[in-house]
Amino acid sequence: MTKAGAFLAGFVLAAAAAAGAWWFVGLPHARDLEARAVDAGRATARARRDASDFQQGAEAEIRRRREIESEVDSLKKALTAAPPPRRPGPMAPNGGPAPAPAPSDDLAPEQWDGSRLRQEIDMLSVAPKGVVDSPRYPLVVRALRAHDEESVDLLVTVLGSDLEDSMKAVCATLLGAVGDVRGVKPLMALWETAKDVELRRAVLRGLANIPGEEATPMLVAVWNDPNSDASARLLAIHGLARRRHPLATAVAAGGAPGSTPPLRMQTLQTLHAQALQGEWKDTSLAPLFGKALRTADGDPQRKMALLALEGYWSTDSLADLDAFAEAAGTNDLAVRARRLSDAIRAGKPRPENAGIPAQRAGATRVGGEPGGSDEIVPPGK
Repeated sequence: MTKAGAFLAGFVLAAAAAAGAWWFVGLPHARDLEARAVDAGRATARARRDASDFQQGAEAEIRRRREIESEVDSLKKALTAAPPPRRPGPMAPNGGPAPAPAPSDDLAPEQWDGSRLRQEIDMLSVAPKGVVDSPRYPLVVRALRAHDEESVDLLVTVLGSDLEDSMKAVCATLLGAVGDVRGVKPLMALWETAKDVELRRAVLRGLANIPGEEATPMLVAVWNDPNSDASARLLAIHGLARRRHPLATAVAAGGAPGSTPPLRMQTLQTLHAQALQGEWKDTSLAPLFGKALRTADGDPQRKMALLALEGYWSTDSLADLDAFAEAAGTNDLAVRARRLSDAIRAGKPRPENAGIPAQRAGATRVGGEPGGSDEIVPPGK
């Protein structure tokens, strides 16, 4: 072979080796680098979208808070409004009084006409999940209770109509707040057909709040159903506690199968509201709160139990108060329990506000019911 041929052969072999090295080593590495670059580009784009979404969400939240603050200011006027005084006005041409002026936005809810009431309900339907937390909610409830007969007819008519589920959900909640037993059958019928999650939750809330035993089997079924979510079970145990069902008293006393700390807290909260509404006259729940004080799952439950015992102000609670104070040692709740025990033993009169929370955030709700937007985390948790 000539020198030229040998050189050419060597060059070909070197080129083939380089090509093989590129194919087996360089190309996969290049593809890996390219893939990493693509992933990095996607991650950057995702981060930019997330940052943009976060900024938009923050701006929306700021706008929402400003709107709520403005709404609260305007509703305070209606909340504190009194009937306008009668003033002598101009006479009509026939000698009689002139027609009454158009209703003012500052009218008390009890003076709202049907048009104003429907407008307020429509506003509540914009956010049906958090309706019980809205500052508008207690005003609408006041207006409905002032015209009970017409109100129930209106709410029941909406439940059976073709209106949107959000409107039906608000009316189901309001029907429970009015507390008229005529609302049970329409709510039970809607429970059987409703598919929307928020609508079913509102129907469950309405049935939990309306007194009577007709809805009790359904509430028990929801509590025992392993497929019920946390919010549904919270509303079910609230309804059972309002009826002082054995399931609820078992949960309050020490927990029961299926109970959790939030569910037990809600039960104590509802039972406390029942005792407060009854002006502490029925002392049958006092031993239950005493046991709850000693076996509570945390300080929120202890505070609720101790608050109830302060309301009862009964010598029957002394043993539980003493046992808790001794076991708790020197913390604030133990000191509070000792102070209560000493006052009851000394025969001091019960203070006027005993048993009433310092800040009654849920005072506009029905009997200690859970909130709307944070149902699985009861107040104080």
